[in-house]
Order: sequence, then structure tokens, then C-alpha cells
Amino acid sequence: MGCGINILTGRPVLTSQGIDEDSLYESARQWIRWVSLLVWVTPMPIPIRSHAFGTIKPYAIWTIAVVTVLASISFFIAQNSGTENDSAPSGSALLLWAPSDHVEFVKLSPQKIHAIARKITPADRETLRREWGDGQNLSDDELVDRLVTSLAAQKAASRGQFHWYQLITHAFLHDTSSIYNFAMHLAGNMVFMLVFGTRVNALIGNIATAVLYPILAICAAAAHLLSIGDGPSGPMLGASGAIMGLAGMYLVLFPVHQVICAMWISIWLRFRRIFGCKIFQLRGFWVLLIYFAYDLVMNAVNSHFGSTGGVAHWAHIGGFVTGMILALGILFSRMFNTRGADVLSVTLGKHAWPLIGKPSRWNTSTARLPRAVSLTYA
Repeated sequence: MGCGINILTGRPVLTSQGIDEDSLYESARQWIRWVSLLVWVTPMPIPIRSHAFGTIKPYAIWTIAVVTVLASISFFIAQNSGTENDSAPSGSALLLWAPSDHVEFVKLSPQKIHAIARKITPADRETLRREWGDGQNLSDDELVDRLVTSLAAQKAASRGQFHWYQLITHAFLHDTSSIYNFAMHLAGNMVFMLVFGTRVNALIGNIATAVLYPILAICAAAAHLLSIGDGPSGPMLGASGAIMGLAGMYLVLFPVHQVICAMWISIWLRFRRIFGCKIFQLRGFWVLLIYFAYDLVMNAVNSHFGSTGGVAHWAHIGGFVTGMILALGILFSRMFNTRGADVLSVTLGKHAWPLIGKPSRWNTSTARLPRAVSLTYA
């Protein structure tokens, strides 16, 4: 979908590029049938394509997506190829660890140690003494004290330390707890990156995108670290925060462009599969505000129950807000022509011209309609 401007009102005029939506929808349904075998139901709209225009090939986002996939696969293999004796699996230093994350050695009182020692069985006693060569000369209390110290040391070694580069490297890694969780985490992030990130990239260019993406990752990570404060926490990983930053930029630059979304449900009843799929279009601001509101609600719920829920919602919020701020800076700098699709033109009409310039000020060579936008499926 291209975008023109009504010169009298300054409001955006959306026009179609003549895309065969019937063919697009049918192709999407075929893909969704296969995806629904793994994801049975979608409680929120899943974006599969954006109508937002762009005159530049989004090589930066394509490259970032490829690097993220390769890095995530390598990280998954490294994390799951170690032995049980490995205190810290390979690649753990690339996760985002909070600067305050540390585990102090546990030192139990003599009374507590003695109470534990009285409960060990003869078999446990022999196992401990075989584990340490000099264990034959140790009392039960001394065996327990050494065991507690050893376990505390292993736990401390399994946790990483904060390094500045983790503010960026965490955004190229994804969940390694299982193959299913890994695939869902990575695929979900890549869908959002390709749908929204490529459109932002196509407007602002490849160099700007390559510079801004790490900044979005850093700001998302900083929001997460600030949210946990000095409390204990596990490491964070995933591109969601940086991608929500791209989504925040999209919201400011292309709020009124249509986004094709899909929702589906797949249920097995005995030997019959019931499949329902709905493909529809929403304005970009509705799609992104739904997801932003979800993060706000889930963050409030988790805060109420004193849990993170396993999702760094503050990283999403921090990335999204950072993206909006950066996009507003782009608008006020008059660096790029959004053809009136941006949030300032949509809300202010011709009154936005003193801020971002009149349409006639833009070079006509940069106002040509783009070629057909490449199709991206979930």
C-alpha cells in the first residue's frame, strides 16, 4: 500500500498497489495449516505482512535475521551438547547477566551441619568418603560441611558475570530448554522482525538500521536490568526487546498502513481435526498497541504476584519506547520522506508541515512508489 497526501488537508491518502490478496490469503492459509500442527491456537493477531512502503531493499534486517538464526542454532547445540558435570555450558557468557547476580558460599552453623549429618545413611557416608580421597579420616559433620561447600561452589560457577557485550549478544540467542520452545521463541521473533523490521529498514536505509538495532537491544536490556534492581535473577536472552524497538519505530512511521494478520485454532476430536483460520487487516497502530498493552498488563500481573513469569516484559516495554523516541527524532530531523504516513501527519495533517516539511519540498525522485513488497509469512 502506497501513501499520498491530500494537499488541501495534509492528510494521508492510502492507495493500493494492486496486490492479488486472494492469492496471498490462500497461500497464507496453506502455511498456517502446517504451523497450526505446532501452535494450536492464537489468542492475539499474528502479523504476516505489512503494506508499509519502502524504497530500499532491507538488507540490514535480512542480515540480522540470518545472523540471529545461525547464532541461536549454534547456541542451542552448545548448550545441549555438554555433560552433566559441566558447571557452565558453552556460550553462557553471552547471556545477559545482571551485574548484581552472584552466589555467596553457604556457611551453615555447626548445629545445622550436625543435624544433617545425623540423617545421612551408611551408604551415603561411604559414597562421600569415596568421592574425596581423604574422606576416610573425616567425621560425618566434616563430610556434610565439605558437601555443602562443594555444592555452593558449583552453583556459583554455573552463574555468569555481567560483561558489557552481553547487552547486545543476548539479542542473538533464544530459548534452549527444548527444541519446541527454541523453535517457537525464534520463529515468533523472526516473524515480527521481518514484518515490521523490514519496513522500517526500507525507509531509513541499511546503515541507519545496522546502527539503530544494537542501540535498541542495549536499551531493552537496560530496561530489564533496571526492573530487577538488586534482586536475584536468572540470565536473559532473546531478540524480543530489540524487535519491539523496531515495532515502536513502525508505530510512529507507519501507524495507518494496513497489516495483514491471522488468527487460527486447531483442535483434534478423536480422529478428526477441526481447523479454523481468519485472515484480516488491521491498522498498524492497532496491532502494535495490542501487543504493547499485553506487555503492560502482564508486567502488572507479574509484579502483583512477585514473579517474572519467565518473560522479560520490561525489556519489551523499554525497547518499544526507545523505538518510538528514535522514530520521532527521525521525523523531526526531516531525514526521510514517509509520504504523510507518519504519526505527526496522521494526527496533525497540514499542521505538521512546519515540523516535517511540505510535500513539495521533497525530491520527486524519492517519492516514487516502491515495487511490490516481498511476501512474508508466519
